[in-house]
Amino acid sequence: MRSDEPLLGLRSITNRVVDECVKRPNGSSRKLPIVVALGPRGTGKTALLQTIEDRCSDRVPFARLDLEEMSEARPREIVTSLAFDLSRDCRQFGRLAFPALTLCLLVVGNALNLQNRQEALGDLRSLLSRKQPMDKYGEDIGELVQLVGKFGLPGWAPSATDLLLRGLGWVERRRWLSSVRRLSQGQADPRDVLIDLKKKEQGKEDSQKAVDVTFCEAFLTDLRRAFVGGLNRSRRTANCVVLLDNIHTLSGRLFLDILTQLRRKAEGDPDPMVVIGTSRCWHPSWNAKWRRPGAAPAGNDARPAPRRPSDVDDDWRDSVPNESSPDFWYLVELGHLSEHDTIDVAAEHKVVLPHVPTFVHRLTDGHPWAVRRMFDEIVTLANPAEMPDLRELFAANGAIADEALDYLLQDLDSPTQRRDLITASAGRGIEFLSDSEILQSDMPDGESALHHALSNNLWLVYESDEKGSQYVLNPWLRRLLLLKLAARDDTSPIGWTQVHTRCRDLREKQGHSTDARYHDLALGDIAAVVAHLRAPFDSLTSPFDLETAKQWLKEFDAITAAPNRLPNQEDPRVQVEELIRDLEPIGSFEMAMPRLVAASWISNDPLGDPRNTLRPVIASAYEHLARRRGHGSILLFDRAEMYRQ
Repeated sequence: MRSDEPLLGLRSITNRVVDECVKRPNGSSRKLPIVVALGPRGTGKTALLQTIEDRCSDRVPFARLDLEEMSEARPREIVTSLAFDLSRDCRQFGRLAFPALTLCLLVVGNALNLQNRQEALGDLRSLLSRKQPMDKYGEDIGELVQLVGKFGLPGWAPSATDLLLRGLGWVERRRWLSSVRRLSQGQADPRDVLIDLKKKEQGKEDSQKAVDVTFCEAFLTDLRRAFVGGLNRSRRTANCVVLLDNIHTLSGRLFLDILTQLRRKAEGDPDPMVVIGTSRCWHPSWNAKWRRPGAAPAGNDARPAPRRPSDVDDDWRDSVPNESSPDFWYLVELGHLSEHDTIDVAAEHKVVLPHVPTFVHRLTDGHPWAVRRMFDEIVTLANPAEMPDLRELFAANGAIADEALDYLLQDLDSPTQRRDLITASAGRGIEFLSDSEILQSDMPDGESALHHALSNNLWLVYESDEKGSQYVLNPWLRRLLLLKLAARDDTSPIGWTQVHTRCRDLREKQGHSTDARYHDLALGDIAAVVAHLRAPFDSLTSPFDLETAKQWLKEFDAITAAPNRLPNQEDPRVQVEELIRDLEPIGSFEMAMPRLVAASWISNDPLGDPRNTLRPVIASAYEHLARRRGHGSILLFDRAEMYRQ
C-alpha cells in the first residue's frame, strides 16, 4: 500500500497498524482488534481516517462512514451502508457480493402478508423463484425497497440493492437460503426466519434489535464467504477496511456492541474486516481493560491508559497485540503535536523564522487544529518575514479565540455550563468545577454535570511529576477560557477580580497558602507574593539547603504560573519595571526578588513575551538571589544557567 503521510506523528497508525491488520497470513482471516483513535475535537481524528482512505483507495475494498451524520441510524442501516461501499469494484479483488444481506433487505422491504403464513410463504416463493438473472430485474427489486419511510431503510437503498445484486444470476440465488440457514438459530425452516425477520422489523425495541443482529450477522456471513469461496477468493489477498468516524454516537455504540457480540459468538471463525474508528468521548465498555485518558491510576490498577502514537510501533512489532481476545479494542490517544512537528507545519506554510514555531507551540500546547489555524493566520499578514504580533489576535474578543472556543465546546450546549466553565478556569486545576459559591451559580444541571461533560469529552488531563499531581483542564482550552474570563465586566460577581478574590480567600481559609498567592498574583498583587516567597531567605534559624531550595522552586513555579490580563502592547521588559516600580527594595535582594516574580509571571504566558526577551532578566535575578546563600544556591545558579541557554 502507498506510504504517503500528510499527517505528522501518526505514521505508526496510518502505516504500521493498517499494513499489519490487512495481512492475511496463509490466506486466512484472524482475530483483529477494533482500533480506535481517541481525542478531543481538533486532534486530527478525521484527517487520520482520510489518510487511511487515501492509502486504501483502489487497493483494497474499503468503506468509510461518518456516524455523526447517521446518529439516528439503526445498526442494520450501517451495515447496509458498509456493504454498499465494500461492493464497489476494486481491481484484483473484484466486486464483493452480499447475498444474505440482500435477502434481508428484500424481505424487510417487501410487503409480505404477515397475517397468513401460507400467503407469506407464497410471497417469498414468488420473490425467490425468478429464473432470469437478478440484474435484469434490479429495477423491480428497487421498487420493493422504496418503502423507505415505512420501514426505516436509508433513502439510497434502491440503488444500493441494485448494486449489491449486479452480476448475480439464478445460480447465486440458490445459495440464498443456504446462507440464511446460518442465521436460523436452529429453526427448522429458514423461510420462517425470513418471515420472523419481517415481523420483528415492525415490532418494538427488543424486536428491532433482533433485526439489527440478523442484518449484521448476514453481513459478516457474506464477508467470510467472499474471502473463502468463489472464483475470486485467490485474488483477495488482503482484508477489507472499514473506517468509522465518531463511533461515540448512539448509532456507533449500538453497531459496535453488536459487532463485538457477534465476534465473540464466532470466535473460531474470524471475519476478514479491519475496523478503525474515531471517538471524542469515552465508552464505558472500555473500562474493563483500559484506563480513561486523564484518569489517575488507583492502587494496583494494572489497566493501561490508551497508547500514544509513539508506542504503537513497539506494540505491533511482532504481531497483533492481545490476539487472544475475540472482541478486544486497541485504543490510541491523539493529542498534541511536538515542537518538532510544529516546525514542520511552519515549513509547510513557508514560515521560516525560528522563534515563530516555538511561540505557536507554547500558545496552543501543540493542539493540531490550533497550530494549523495559527499558521494559516500568520501567512495572511502583510510582512510574514517579521515576527507577527499574534498577541493582538488573542485579545479577549479576538476572532480566532472566539472561533477556537466555539469549535472546541460544540458538545457543551448548556449556556450555564459554558458560563460556569469560564469561571472555574480561574483555578489551578479543576477544584472549583462544582463549587457553587465560587461559580456564583445554582448549577441547574447538577454539581457533577460539568465535571462529567469535560471528562467524557476528554478535556481533563492528569498531571503527575516531582512537583505533585492534579487534574487540570486541557491547556489550550483553559487558555481560551481565561481570555473570556478576562473580557468580562470587572464589576460583575463573575468578573476576573471578584472570582480570583473568592478563590484566594477560600484557599487561604483551607490552608493552601501557595494557591492563595497564585490568585494574589492573578490579581496583580506582587507585593503579597514577594512577602511570601522571601521567608526562607530571611530565616536566621533554617539554612537555605538543597531541600529548602527544591521546595522553594516548586512553590515559586506554582505561583508564577498564575494567569494574567496585562496589556500586551508594551515591551515586556518595560512592563516588568512598571509592575515593580512602587515596591520597596528588600535588603540585599534589592529588587531581584520582585523583578524575578514579575518577569517569570509574564514570561510564563506565551502571549506575554513571545520573543523571550525576559530570559536574561530572569537569569540575572536568579544569580542575584543565589549569592551568599546556603547549599541551595546551587539550584538557583542551575536555574539561572537554564535561562541563559
